[in-house]
Amino acid sequence: MKLTDATIAKLAFTGKPQFHRVKGCPGLIVSVGATGSTFKYQGSVGGKTTRITLGPTGEHTLAQAAVWADEQRRLCRAGRSPHKPSVAPNTSGCPTVRQAYEWHRERMVRKNAAKFSLWQLDEHLTRFLSPWIDVPLDQLTKAQVVARYEEIWESSGPSTAAHVMRSLRACINTATKRSDATFGNPTSAIDWYKEPPRNNAVPFDQLPDLWAKIEAMPNPTRRLYAKFSLFSGLRPGTAKALERRWVDLPGRKIVVPANAIKTRQEWRMPLSEPMVAILAEALPLHPRNPRIFPIVSHREPSLGHWGYAFRKTFRTVCAAAGLPTEIARHLMAHSVQGIDRHYLDHTQLWPQLLDAQARASAKMLELIAPVGRGQSEAGDRRRSRGRPSPEQDAQSYGE
Repeated sequence: MKLTDATIAKLAFTGKPQFHRVKGCPGLIVSVGATGSTFKYQGSVGGKTTRITLGPTGEHTLAQAAVWADEQRRLCRAGRSPHKPSVAPNTSGCPTVRQAYEWHRERMVRKNAAKFSLWQLDEHLTRFLSPWIDVPLDQLTKAQVVARYEEIWESSGPSTAAHVMRSLRACINTATKRSDATFGNPTSAIDWYKEPPRNNAVPFDQLPDLWAKIEAMPNPTRRLYAKFSLFSGLRPGTAKALERRWVDLPGRKIVVPANAIKTRQEWRMPLSEPMVAILAEALPLHPRNPRIFPIVSHREPSLGHWGYAFRKTFRTVCAAAGLPTEIARHLMAHSVQGIDRHYLDHTQLWPQLLDAQARASAKMLELIAPVGRGQSEAGDRRRSRGRPSPEQDAQSYGE
């Protein structure tokens, strides 16, 4: 079968991976798998077969793939591969990928970058770009970068691929300012995929089932982390980084330092009664660990929702509770927009913020009913013994 753009679009997965060679373009293959069809190049470097992903067929034409395959064929004939590039002697004094990374990391530290941002940069280099770590920047080609981007896209998704290559782009841009050598930025050749925004907030009618699954989680640390994430709407990285020394339970707040949050400004997070109860249970679990929730990953496939889905759910609950937009943004540690950025002082709104957090938690408890009703009734019993409601408590802090 002669392959054209039209015939490639009709190729379907039949239960087993298929590989179709393109006549007239040596090494170019159309791979059909369960997740879709992709253009690949298969060649030989040093007597060893190498296969490189060029891109999805739905995003590129056969003519574009033929051009990229020709570039890969020339690289292979020269003994160079994007997987393990052969590095020529560095006679130009051009900085390597490692040097560019170190310079950029130093710059991030000087600019008080968040710990998660530094960890993410380290992860991108060691996990995805390690074969290039000693390659001089003037030897890193556009074809190699595009091929690696496509491979990461296929294996880890477009979002991860974009983050990795943006890290590489930032490192090279920093190196151009620090080095006298002349070199380009090969990431300019990337045709960035635009991933549509995902509205994956948990529907309100699914919250009771989600809460039941959270309650059934066997690991207490992960269970309490999931509960706190749902009630706080924190970014996953911030929630995992919370330290016990930032917590002030009597003062009903968590003070997050500027270098641990995306906005780069110290943030006081108000705590509702359910949030205080969750923290009071979590703090004794790992007394020697500075972090409250010392977990590696926030992902929890058994729940069906996690991470930013909880954050979007919390924001939707805030709207359902009737909270003003500016108050809801502060509860989520969003940067203040517009003229309010210069004139609004949230430190003077502490009673209102406590009250808003209490209202959001009350709405969440209402939505996770009937599972959450037991907690609500328990709160009613505690208040009947003299403990104030969240609303009363908020008012008392304003006095």
